[in-house]
Amino acid sequence: MFRAFLSALFVFALASFVTAEEKKANAVNGTFDSYKDGKLTVKGDDGKVHTFDVRDDAKVQVFTATAEKPTEAAAKATFTTLKPGTPVRIALDGGKIVGIEVGEKKK
Repeated sequence: MFRAFLSALFVFALASFVTAEEKKANAVNGTFDSYKDGKLTVKGDDGKVHTFDVRDDAKVQVFTATAEKPTEAAAKATFTTLKPGTPVRIALDGGKIVGIEVGEKKK
């Protein structure tokens, strides 16, 4: 009985750990580094450098300090004028990009 309880507890703890890791992998937060030939490079808050394949016409939500709502722009137009160090958030689903945000949301 005690052994079954410990086994169940171990499985629960392991499942909780995997779920936490999966949640972390659903987004990459960091700062813009570069964009060239469809390759977006972001310095992640996790200390790693992440590279993503991004279509030139992919939609990007651009937040500015003065705007109430973000504007939407094409990736190429956004990233070719963006300064390194600008905050970037890449939303992922199964390793596929499902959203890109640039700048900081107004508080």
